Amino acid sequence: MRRQLRTLACRGFTMQTFLTILIFGLATSGIYALMAVGVALIYGVGRVINFAHGAFYTLGAYLAYFYATAFGINWWVASALAVLSVGLLAAGFDQLLIERLRTHEILVWIMTFAFAFAIRELIVLLFGARPYSIPAFAPGSVSVLGEAIAAQRLLVVAVSGVAIGSLWIFLRAARLGKALRAVALNRTGAYLVGIPVRMAHATVMGISAGLAAVAGIIISPINVLTPDMGLEPLLMSFTIVILGGIGSLRGSLVAALLVGYAGALVSFLWSPQLVTFMALVMVFAVLIFRPSGLFGLAVERA
Repeated sequence: MRRQLRTLACRGFTMQTFLTILIFGLATSGIYALMAVGVALIYGVGRVINFAHGAFYTLGAYLAYFYATAFGINWWVASALAVLSVGLLAAGFDQLLIERLRTHEILVWIMTFAFAFAIRELIVLLFGARPYSIPAFAPGSVSVLGEAIAAQRLLVVAVSGVAIGSLWIFLRAARLGKALRAVALNRTGAYLVGIPVRMAHATVMGISAGLAAVAGIIISPINVLTPDMGLEPLLMSFTIVILGGIGSLRGSLVAALLVGYAGALVSFLWSPQLVTFMALVMVFAVLIFRPSGLFGLAVERA
């Protein structure tokens, strides 16, 4: 603890620095939450561990870039079209390929992994391996307590918060959202009362992929577009889902905050290269000492 305090003092740990870490951690947590909630939702409703989730993150960013540059349309419109396209593609993928193999868990894993690899190779074929950049949706910076914070990072916090809040309301209030929760609780019972389970599977795959696409698009002005940009968010999303409890949306949100701020502190105190290592350590620790996650849930019940 004393060494950490000395490190903070050497690095000029002021109120402004604290504010920077606060915003950075919140933005990172928002991206992780968008990804992890999607992973938890797919597993909770469809019982699918989706290794293609990171590919949807990548594809969303590339499609937004393609729509904006190829057709000369507004970046916001291009982003909306990209999210819709990724959602429809994921729903079709679920119905045409996953649904046929749903009872064969290992084959489903292989199918999602192969689909992710196919998306990556298609991106390389069409765009090449060189990085691309997306202009900031919110250019410039905002002064918060005298500290200049990138407006794009604040936008990440706002968009992720609105997206997750909207999903939460949808699952609790909308008729379709309640149907999805019913399928997650008891698939057979949901089928017997007339809920179209196959449609629920496709819907949740589309929603989850759409959330991943949103995450990929809004973070791209801060980072860059590369064919492998979805690998680290995929790893982090699985880390968060395991930490929070597989299938628990509430657990995923809490774990996203923990992992996001832990990563921000590790990056500031030591090195950004240690963030992924930290995530792997957390995965191993949870699997060894508490396999059911912090919330002790295999599938969310409420």
